[in-house]
Amino acid sequence: ALAGGDRLASAPLIALAHQGHNFRSGMQGLLTKIDIALAAFAGGLDDVADAVMGKLNRTETELGTRRCNFDYLYCMARIAARQGNPVQALKLYANYTAEALRCLRSEAPESGTVHPQAGRALAVDDLSARLPAKYRRAYRHIVENLERADLSTREVAAQIGVTERALQMTFKSSIGMTPGGLIRKLRLEGIREELLSDARVNASIVDTASRWGVKSRSVLAKGYRRQFHESPSETIYG
Repeated sequence: ALAGGDRLASAPLIALAHQGHNFRSGMQGLLTKIDIALAAFAGGLDDVADAVMGKLNRTETELGTRRCNFDYLYCMARIAARQGNPVQALKLYANYTAEALRCLRSEAPESGTVHPQAGRALAVDDLSARLPAKYRRAYRHIVENLERADLSTREVAAQIGVTERALQMTFKSSIGMTPGGLIRKLRLEGIREELLSDARVNASIVDTASRWGVKSRSVLAKGYRRQFHESPSETIYG
């Protein structure tokens, strides 16, 4: 009803969204509020969406800024534009676009259809295809969790029920690098892609790297130069 423009439908939904005991976790509360906001936008009731998203608590906001929460970014971009803040709106829309494309690319190999211009998705599919079927699940786990700084070979091995040694040997023989090496390679490629993007806003190099799970400046500088033969700032400014 809210998506159809029925303003009366907003009151019980807002009441529900603002009662924390209705939700088992912060993520469930966030997703509920996002769904209400999206319905309000669809019904032309932007003020209702603003009221719902404006009541996010700290935990929900932190969850919303993680990778792949592009619905959150879309809602916040719409609200920033409505509030007369075009600079913030543009930044959020740019992040929304980048996150949506990243999610699409990570899922494209499984769907079996990869657009020729989706360079990274094509590369991921090519590497994955070299691995035994069981180990492709490990590869996918890596791709889906690249942003996590604590992602480890041990965790990846546990996901498919093999030893770390078996995982390392299979990756090395199949794709020419260990799981740890693959994680570093894909992270750096993601950072470089974002630094080169036309949609990039004024986020710092450190912030960009942090979104890809690279928290150390020295690790970033050494690894980036080793892989691309230039520094991140040289990538940006040529």
